[in-house]
Amino acid sequence: MVKIINIVLLVLAFYLFPPSALALISNNAVPGDKTYPIKRKLEDVIVKITSITPLSATWFSIKRSDRRFEEIKTL
Repeated sequence: MVKIINIVLLVLAFYLFPPSALALISNNAVPGDKTYPIKRKLEDVIVKITSITPLSATWFSIKRSDRRFEEIKTL
């Protein structure tokens, strides 16, 4: 049973590693960077997954707007 659990966890780790790595790489991307579209797509996925209630959707939308504002300041 432990061997099956280890195999499942290993497959899950390999499945989740690429999106996690892309999220870390593109976290500080600004418009014009090659990883910026990846950052935007990942943010869209996060908003769709976590927008269970209108309050959580609003909160994530505000956070996304704050990030865009910080990107503008950086540019």
